[in-house]
Amino acid sequence: MNSRIPNIDADLLIQPAVTKTADFDGPALDLGAGYAPGGLGEIFGAVVVVTAIDRTTADETYAFTLQQSDNGSTGWAAIGVVVNTTTTGTIVVKGIVTTRYVRLVLDVNGTTPSITYSANLGM
Repeated sequence: MNSRIPNIDADLLIQPAVTKTADFDGPALDLGAGYAPGGLGEIFGAVVVVTAIDRTTADETYAFTLQQSDNGSTGWAAIGVVVNTTTTGTIVVKGIVTTRYVRLVLDVNGTTPSITYSANLGM
Protein backbone atom coordinates (compact mmCIF):
# COMPACT_ATOMS: atom_id res chain seq x y z
CA MET A 1 0.00 0.00 0.00
CA ASN A 2 1.26 3.45 -0.87
CA SER A 3 1.02 6.16 1.77
CA ARG A 4 1.84 8.97 -0.72
CA ILE A 5 -1.39 10.07 -2.38
CA PRO A 6 -1.33 12.68 -5.17
CA ASN A 7 -3.74 15.62 -5.46
CA ILE A 8 -7.16 14.39 -6.60
CA ASP A 9 -9.44 16.30 -8.98
CA ALA A 10 -13.09 15.26 -8.60
CA ASP A 11 -13.58 15.77 -12.36
CA LEU A 12 -11.06 13.03 -13.03
CA LEU A 13 -13.16 10.09 -11.82
CA ILE A 14 -11.68 7.21 -13.79
CA GLN A 15 -13.70 4.38 -12.21
CA PRO A 16 -16.91 4.71 -10.17
CA ALA A 17 -17.34 2.07 -7.44
CA VAL A 18 -17.53 -1.35 -9.05
CA THR A 19 -17.22 -5.02 -8.05
CA LYS A 20 -15.35 -7.30 -10.45
CA THR A 21 -14.70 -11.05 -10.53
CA ALA A 22 -12.79 -11.18 -13.84
CA ASP A 23 -10.34 -9.09 -15.86
CA PHE A 24 -11.75 -5.64 -16.57
CA ASP A 25 -10.84 -2.75 -18.85
CA GLY A 26 -12.21 0.39 -17.21
CA PRO A 27 -13.94 3.13 -19.18
CA ALA A 28 -11.83 5.58 -21.16
CA LEU A 29 -11.37 8.99 -19.56
CA ASP A 30 -11.11 11.76 -22.15
CA LEU A 31 -8.58 14.37 -21.01
CA GLY A 32 -9.84 16.77 -23.71
CA ALA A 33 -9.18 17.70 -27.30
CA GLY A 34 -6.46 20.15 -26.32
CA TYR A 35 -4.59 17.76 -24.04
CA ALA A 36 -1.01 17.58 -25.33
CA PRO A 37 1.61 17.52 -22.57
CA GLY A 38 4.54 17.40 -25.01
CA GLY A 39 8.03 16.21 -24.21
CA LEU A 40 8.14 13.10 -22.08
CA GLY A 41 4.51 13.40 -20.99
CA GLU A 42 2.87 14.11 -17.64
CA ILE A 43 2.99 11.91 -14.54
CA PHE A 44 -0.44 10.77 -13.37
CA GLY A 45 -1.55 8.37 -10.68
CA ALA A 46 -4.80 6.50 -10.36
CA VAL A 47 -5.76 6.68 -6.70
CA VAL A 48 -7.52 3.34 -6.24
CA VAL A 49 -9.63 2.79 -3.12
CA VAL A 50 -10.22 -0.93 -2.51
CA THR A 51 -13.18 -1.45 -0.16
CA ALA A 52 -13.57 -5.24 -0.41
CA ILE A 53 -11.29 -8.03 -1.61
CA ASP A 54 -11.65 -11.82 -1.62
CA ARG A 55 -8.62 -13.83 -0.49
CA THR A 56 -10.61 -16.94 0.57
CA THR A 57 -8.33 -19.54 -1.03
CA ALA A 58 -5.19 -17.33 -0.92
CA ASP A 59 -4.54 -17.88 -4.63
CA GLU A 60 -6.47 -14.78 -5.74
CA THR A 61 -4.38 -12.00 -7.30
CA TYR A 62 -5.36 -8.47 -8.29
CA ALA A 63 -3.20 -6.22 -10.50
CA PHE A 64 -3.91 -2.70 -11.74
CA THR A 65 -2.28 -0.87 -14.68
CA LEU A 66 -2.87 2.48 -16.38
CA GLN A 67 -3.21 2.45 -20.16
CA GLN A 68 -3.52 5.18 -22.79
CA SER A 69 -4.84 5.49 -26.34
CA ASP A 70 -4.87 8.16 -29.04
CA ASN A 71 -8.53 7.57 -29.93
CA GLY A 72 -10.12 5.99 -26.83
CA SER A 73 -11.09 2.73 -28.52
CA THR A 74 -8.02 1.04 -30.02
CA GLY A 75 -4.26 0.98 -29.57
CA TRP A 76 -4.33 0.79 -25.77
CA ALA A 77 -0.85 0.52 -24.24
CA ALA A 78 0.45 0.32 -20.68
CA ILE A 79 2.02 3.55 -19.44
CA GLY A 80 3.36 2.50 -16.05
CA VAL A 81 4.15 -0.41 -13.81
CA VAL A 82 1.70 -3.06 -12.64
CA VAL A 83 0.55 -2.56 -9.04
CA ASN A 84 -0.64 -5.61 -7.10
CA THR A 85 -2.85 -5.52 -4.02
CA THR A 86 -3.99 -8.12 -1.51
CA THR A 87 -5.80 -5.95 1.05
CA THR A 88 -8.35 -3.17 1.32
CA GLY A 89 -7.10 0.41 1.42
CA THR A 90 -5.65 2.95 -0.99
CA ILE A 91 -3.03 2.30 -3.66
CA VAL A 92 -1.56 4.55 -6.33
CA VAL A 93 -1.07 3.24 -9.87
CA LYS A 94 1.37 5.57 -11.66
CA GLY A 95 1.90 6.23 -15.34
CA ILE A 96 3.27 8.83 -17.76
CA VAL A 97 0.46 10.11 -19.99
CA THR A 98 1.20 11.41 -23.49
CA THR A 99 -2.18 10.95 -25.22
CA ARG A 100 -5.76 12.11 -24.79
CA TYR A 101 -7.43 8.95 -23.38
CA VAL A 102 -6.57 7.04 -20.20
CA ARG A 103 -8.10 4.00 -18.49
CA LEU A 104 -7.45 1.75 -15.50
CA VAL A 105 -7.15 -1.97 -16.22
CA LEU A 106 -7.67 -4.78 -13.71
CA ASP A 107 -6.17 -8.26 -14.10
CA VAL A 108 -7.48 -10.93 -11.70
CA ASN A 109 -6.60 -14.58 -11.18
CA GLY A 110 -7.37 -17.34 -8.71
CA THR A 111 -10.21 -19.56 -7.56
CA THR A 112 -12.78 -17.01 -6.33
CA PRO A 113 -11.56 -13.51 -7.16
CA SER A 114 -13.79 -10.58 -6.24
CA ILE A 115 -12.74 -6.98 -5.65
CA THR A 116 -14.69 -3.77 -5.04
CA TYR A 117 -12.93 -0.50 -5.82
CA SER A 118 -13.20 3.03 -7.19
CA ALA A 119 -10.51 5.29 -8.66
CA ASN A 120 -9.73 8.92 -9.45
CA LEU A 121 -6.91 10.17 -11.62
CA GLY A 122 -4.51 12.45 -9.77
CA MET A 123 -1.41 14.39 -10.73
